[in-house]
Amino acid sequence: MSDKQSESSSQLSDFVNYYNLTNNFGLTRFNASVKFDVKGKITWLDADIKIDRDGYNNYGRLTILSDVPLLFPASFSANFDEIYFDREVGLKITGNYTKSGLGHYTAYIIVN
Repeated sequence: MSDKQSESSSQLSDFVNYYNLTNNFGLTRFNASVKFDVKGKITWLDADIKIDRDGYNNYGRLTILSDVPLLFPASFSANFDEIYFDREVGLKITGNYTKSGLGHYTAYIIVN
């Protein structure tokens, strides 16, 4: 595990623990507002979110279960994306999405 993966995984855990998002069955699913910022253009979505930390070599994966416009990523991974938790702004995820040609983005996950 690289330092970046370790830090992103730790930040994701801090976010889950701060909001007490895991239920009695170990599942992490919640409603949130998602803000995508791409080159200063802002798009908001209301979303059903799942966080999965199970499986080999999985440092944490956040998936938007609601419909997401094809332009944006619907899944984020601590293995590849930079994840940072700030109590003031929520979970901040930065990455590069090449499938749609979007490029560099920042996504904010704000618990409702």
